[in-house]
Amino acid sequence: SAVSVTVNNIVIVGDPSPGSGNYTCSRTISAGTTGVIAPKTGEVVCFQRGTTYNNIRVVSGASTFTVGATGTGLRPILDGAGAASVINVSGTGVNIYDITVQNTTYGIDVSDAGKNIVIDNVEALKNIHGMRLGAGSGHVVSNCSLHDNSQNGIVFDSDNATKLRETKYSYDGLPYGDPPTKGDITQEEKFLQGGT
Repeated sequence: SAVSVTVNNIVIVGDPSPGSGNYTCSRTISAGTTGVIAPKTGEVVCFQRGTTYNNIRVVSGASTFTVGATGTGLRPILDGAGAASVINVSGTGVNIYDITVQNTTYGIDVSDAGKNIVIDNVEALKNIHGMRLGAGSGHVVSNCSLHDNSQNGIVFDSDNATKLRETKYSYDGLPYGDPPTKGDITQEEKFLQGGT
């Protein structure tokens, strides 16, 4: 079932979907590529579906660029190999679609300078935090699956943010935040600002 929540000018909507697909790639990253990818303003950088990219990062202060997927199959997996983030942006009007980010401190890290960032159909797992949204405004997070991160799905870095809704799960009889061993949900805790 779809959910829509607004937190400090950040809109969070939806459930995971098969892909947004509303973009055309201007650069495709080859399988086996490692290191830092730095998109330029206006560029649409795509990773190949069904491929795992180890030790890769996308870092850019440019504006109006897109990171996405091309081809068929599962979302491409971008593994940060323990880095601070897989994707780090500080520009305006950046779009991030159809990828999986894992194995970092922040799967996606939007700096305080970032504004109007769209993150759609992204999976973030095996990170400390799935994503961090800085104090910038106008962000939209939709159709994302943030799970199996050791601490938080989303961190909001704003002094005036209001949490409207949150669901926490514990697995396999372990305390909240401990990674699951089998994946059996043993407790679900829901929070909704204002009740109902």
